[in-house]
Amino acid sequence: MSYPTKATALKLLEGNRGHSSMLDNPEPDKIEEFPEAPKDLDDIAKEEWRTLGPMLFEGGVLNKWNLRLFKEYCRLCSLCDKEPSSQNRQQMRLYINDLGLSPVTIGKLHIKKKKDDSKFGRFLK
Repeated sequence: MSYPTKATALKLLEGNRGHSSMLDNPEPDKIEEFPEAPKDLDDIAKEEWRTLGPMLFEGGVLNKWNLRLFKEYCRLCSLCDKEPSSQNRQQMRLYINDLGLSPVTIGKLHIKKKKDDSKFGRFLK
């Protein structure tokens, strides 16, 4: 059984512990800026889009290839909120793994913190 190819952005964030080649992965087109929530999403899905989307965008995880997957993830979040079922939860687990959102994956990420150049930020150093 072979494992699915992991996105290069996730490999970089995790540190590429296996030292596998990152040159073989086709690179998707990057998004210049994170888009507004699609109009066809309901309020719960839009809230998930606005909450999680910018973080995934800044981490380089979201791109033109998986933006639709993220939209479906948000739609499923709303559906699970309204109608929790084992089928919905199973589909949610698949989306979470595909987007690299599982607690295990998040724990492996090495995200650099932004520098705080404010007076208060310099005070804390």
